[in-house]
Amino acid sequence: MKIHKDAVVFCTRDCDIVVQVPRPLKMHLGDFVTSRRVKAQRSARRLLSVVFLLSCGAGATLGAGPLVDSWLLEGKSAFGTAPTEKSTTSPDPLQMRYDATHYDVELWIDPDDQHLTGSVTLTMDVLVDLDTVVLDLVDGMTVLAAAVIDPYVQYTAFTHGNDRLAMTLPQTHIAGSSLTVTVIYQGYPEPYGLYGLQFVPRYDGAIVAASLSEPWSARSWWPCKDIPSDKATFTMTVTMPEAYTVVSNGVAIAQPSRSPGIAAGLARLHDDIGVPSEKDNSYVPKTTTWSQPLQMSTYHVSVAASIYREIVQTVDLMDGPLELHHWVYPAHYNEAVEDFSVLPDMMAFAEDLFGPYPFLSQKYGMTVFDWDGAMEHPTATTYSSIFITGDHWFDTIIIHELAHQWFGNLVSPTDWTHVWLNEGFATYVEALWAEHKGGRAALKWFMQARSNTTWWTEPVVRAPDQTSPWYYFSNMIYYKGAWVLHMLRREMGDPAFFGALMNWCDDPALRFGNADSDDFRAVCENSYDGDLSWFFDQWLLRSTNPEIGVLWAPHQEMGANSVTIDFAQLQEPDPVFGAAPYRLPIDVVIATADWDTTVTIVLNNFETQVSIPTPAQVVSITLDPDRWLLFDLVEMVGVAEQTTLSPQMSLRAAAPNPFHGRTSIRWETSTPSRDEITVYDLRGRLIRQLPTFSGAPGERSVAWNGHDDDGRPCPSGTYFFTVISRPDDGSLPARATGSLILSR
Repeated sequence: MKIHKDAVVFCTRDCDIVVQVPRPLKMHLGDFVTSRRVKAQRSARRLLSVVFLLSCGAGATLGAGPLVDSWLLEGKSAFGTAPTEKSTTSPDPLQMRYDATHYDVELWIDPDDQHLTGSVTLTMDVLVDLDTVVLDLVDGMTVLAAAVIDPYVQYTAFTHGNDRLAMTLPQTHIAGSSLTVTVIYQGYPEPYGLYGLQFVPRYDGAIVAASLSEPWSARSWWPCKDIPSDKATFTMTVTMPEAYTVVSNGVAIAQPSRSPGIAAGLARLHDDIGVPSEKDNSYVPKTTTWSQPLQMSTYHVSVAASIYREIVQTVDLMDGPLELHHWVYPAHYNEAVEDFSVLPDMMAFAEDLFGPYPFLSQKYGMTVFDWDGAMEHPTATTYSSIFITGDHWFDTIIIHELAHQWFGNLVSPTDWTHVWLNEGFATYVEALWAEHKGGRAALKWFMQARSNTTWWTEPVVRAPDQTSPWYYFSNMIYYKGAWVLHMLRREMGDPAFFGALMNWCDDPALRFGNADSDDFRAVCENSYDGDLSWFFDQWLLRSTNPEIGVLWAPHQEMGANSVTIDFAQLQEPDPVFGAAPYRLPIDVVIATADWDTTVTIVLNNFETQVSIPTPAQVVSITLDPDRWLLFDLVEMVGVAEQTTLSPQMSLRAAAPNPFHGRTSIRWETSTPSRDEITVYDLRGRLIRQLPTFSGAPGERSVAWNGHDDDGRPCPSGTYFFTVISRPDDGSLPARATGSLILSR
């Protein structure tokens, strides 16, 4: 590899490939790593992940560990498949009249023609009298038939447009009843939202048929109520050529378990419509059925099919042994065995913090596909082949997707406005894993590398009904979401914080259900035994981020040392909250030449001043040394190296202070001198050069009327003044700094 100013050059056996670095990075990761020229270059894949991060301005030290980022590499960033800007976070109002309880999905997939025929049977509980069933299904799919079944087949009239299928029922079904409908359809799946079901050629020419439906792409390949809040159980039956291994959620079973009425109704429907059968196939078919008896959202339903080799591990967990099943490309087998060998340790780590693995009676594993990303499908994470390197370079992606089994799969967001409960949590588990492996220094590095607030100009809780999926999966959701948890941990303390995470995953009202940010706050307040509304309001709902200015100065008076520190919050007013300060408990390390201490100062006003006694002259201060707070340090002005403390001159308290009209700056000298007085604001900018004072030893004073050198009145706030006393005998000058509060 050669690194140039504007590009990284990868040297392969056949040629040099140049990847331009400046943003936006135009090379598509999947195209790059699957191109013929680099198809065997595992190192190129790893190095390209670094290029991605460098191109996006990730600030971190490479020597501190692998610079791998889940937001870029999980696949929901702007480097993935071009989105279809459709859909919203809200369902059709008629969809709220029923509760989906079980989906029985049958698919006939032809990987050569890239064609799909499907039969989806939905059982629902009727909540409000219902005469029309509305499902989400893209217009590109053709509906062959829709019917009510069990025990009789009753075909329904339907309309299909604007990506919704409306079935007119033969009669109204009353609230409290149960209803089963079937839709038979076919078509050629196309990308929708972020992905959908796609057919991708592997590096060796074989086909991968795989789905990724987050946030609203399930409707692109099967009809459903495509919102995260209506969870259901699932059965997935797929017929494909015999050579293909089909992987889905849950456990493999011999065949779907259906009531006699539903079985009979489906048999008649399939016979009437003529869904694909053995005699229709040009290949030898194989049918595989997977069952997920626990509730999950439609975006979690997964299909991944290709020519795979299986890896089986066993791990002993809290509630017993669990089998890990991984399906990988045969050529990647040895590297995959090594990469996935970390999962037993990761699962034990996660169980210690969050409780038992939620899907113990099933499995966990990684299923490889050829999209440049990963997706936390319950029990069967889909994982890009580009991450199989054999050297653990992408362990952070493995722990991120594993964490989703608790955060996102076990407890899912009520809607996409609260997606930080998925991605912020999984990203912070990456940080916790880094801390587990490398201690607090690794935790600090991880958070520091994800603290750039340049693009974070919107609330963490998203607005509803945005048509672009990128809006819901911006880097802020991952990074600032993790920072919210990091700061919450500091505020609550480890026992209460980790107790809240355990309770979040163990609450019977939340397990395999849905929750929002207020639900999480309630769980935290119960563990903390205190109000946290202020914390969640300022970090989830505000568009601004704290910007801090600091000015500090040492003092010596009558042989006693101290340091004065003035803080100012300088962020712009929030569009909703207005000019409201943040509440920030910030650690400050105060150091002399041979002594230091750490104090915690709560900043809850726009301006905060503290004065702290010290045993000697302070030479430095450090803010937030362990990186527990998210803020931008706009300015820190220290006058320690400019200050010479001498018995020849000392400050007296300015009076009045605070002041409205004018104040007197006062000091005392022990020798005849010529004294200069200047006034600065918190950013260290010169505001006023006051008249020079010359005279005999003794007390002196000069008035300041709160105006700058151009005669303009200064705004209310904290200001600093410096007195430099130059003795008439030519000896070294003395310097001292004090503060003033102007209140208009």
